Amino acid sequence: MGICIFVLFLFYKESPNFTVFYQPQDEKVAREVIKFAEQELPQIVEDIGLKEKIKIDIYIAFSETEIKKIRNFPDWGIGCAYPSKRTIILKSPRIVKYPLNLRTLVAHEIAHVVLGNLLKNIPIPKWFDEGMAMYESREWKIGESIGLSWANFTNSLLPLSEIEQNFPYNSKEAKLAYIESFSAIAFIINEFGKESLQEIIKNTKQTNSFNQALTIVLGLNYQDFKNEWEKWVKERYTGFNVLFKTFFPWTLILIIFFIALFLNIKRKQRYKKKAYYEPTNYTKEP
Repeated sequence: MGICIFVLFLFYKESPNFTVFYQPQDEKVAREVIKFAEQELPQIVEDIGLKEKIKIDIYIAFSETEIKKIRNFPDWGIGCAYPSKRTIILKSPRIVKYPLNLRTLVAHEIAHVVLGNLLKNIPIPKWFDEGMAMYESREWKIGESIGLSWANFTNSLLPLSEIEQNFPYNSKEAKLAYIESFSAIAFIINEFGKESLQEIIKNTKQTNSFNQALTIVLGLNYQDFKNEWEKWVKERYTGFNVLFKTFFPWTLILIIFFIALFLNIKRKQRYKKKAYYEPTNYTKEP
């Protein structure tokens, strides 16, 4: 991995499960990273089913120049995990040019390390690895639903078979690959229950085969699973469904708001009109 490039890291913070290495300018970030990491780790370990205690090193990379020296770090990436080395590398927020959710990023990379340490060298599809990381970091947002629906509408969905080994280098296609990966995990949860994820992982470790584990747990061979996932996506993520689910609630709220506003204005107008025409009782003083 070229870990020697981090000889310039003179500062570190340590907790029971993590050591964070950083430059002095990133001390605040290091504190947040180690806090988020300790908070997220227990749930990730429980969901994935890792029994052994794990200690993870996290490096906060301080420049794009250093990032480019790191093997397998994608150009569009902001974090990268190396499970066999129990190491995570994160870009410092100082060099990221867009808003960064640090908790989400930390949870995502921890999930890779935990899953990789449980399965060791057993190969699993890239989409399953990334989908689990997205699930554990709760990354699904409205934009992902729209992106998947658009890919469905334009007939540009990537077959899962194309993202089994690697993700595209093109950032746009890579984003779609991540979205589809999460959708495959969502499909498993929706159709077979959340507990089936850990069962797939456990059976993969026992049989040394992801495909066999899928058949044992879901009752589908790998090809049938891919076909069922694609059918599910095409039925669920249509333009109409997403627009309805995304915008209809807000549209309904706005309609109710304006109706209430209109009725309130009319009520005030009637009150003013009544007050204007209402006769006044005068009494003569004796």
